[in-house]
Amino acid sequence: MMIERFRVRDRDEISGVWLRAFNRVYERGELFHLLFHPERFSFICGPASFVVNESMKLDPPVWHATLGEIKDWWEARRASSWRVERTARPGERYVMSLVAPRGATVLIKSPGDRGGRFFYRNYKVLPGADKGGELVFETESPESHMISVDGSNEPVREFLRDEGFIIREGAPDVASFSTGRIDPLSGAEKLKLLERIDASPYPLIRIWRWPAGARCAFSVSSDVDSINVADFLRRLAYF
Repeated sequence: MMIERFRVRDRDEISGVWLRAFNRVYERGELFHLLFHPERFSFICGPASFVVNESMKLDPPVWHATLGEIKDWWEARRASSWRVERTARPGERYVMSLVAPRGATVLIKSPGDRGGRFFYRNYKVLPGADKGGELVFETESPESHMISVDGSNEPVREFLRDEGFIIREGAPDVASFSTGRIDPLSGAEKLKLLERIDASPYPLIRIWRWPAGARCAFSVSSDVDSINVADFLRRLAYF
């Protein structure tokens, strides 16, 4: 698009545009995906290498992965499950246990907390004990770590599960964040909902989007188009 649509040929200008876009992706913890046509590789090789090198300097780190690896991770992550049990000790204490794929990063929102290191916005890595492959976390109010969703609003429920939040079943509770009714759930409404969640005073827990403590993901792939076999073979020569 940079080369064909906007007629940008200057490699420094391409590098600047891509780096600014990547910085926004990193700040939001999302996916930066560079897609190019093989025959333009000579134009984008330098800028792509520049952005990759810049991304490798960041902490928390960036997960550099193929689209196939990203698909596999999200499928494994969707199988994660939480269990809440009351402890045998006196007092209202509960244990929250998480079964998740290896490398999962679990965050807890710490509103008003100005100490320590934040992983993403006002979220910190959740302290917990790994027991038999499970993350175990003790709390007095498990509801405060969950989100209440209108029972009939399945698209919102599905979206928040994908975002790694714990969905609370049953009627809304004053101890937990409640989404209210959102219909329809457009892309803009999704962003507004996440902003509301981040601004809320509840210590919400979520499984982060990416593995191994990565803040965001970075993937590079090519789009191979061809009109006939000869055209296809010529495009392969660019590799």
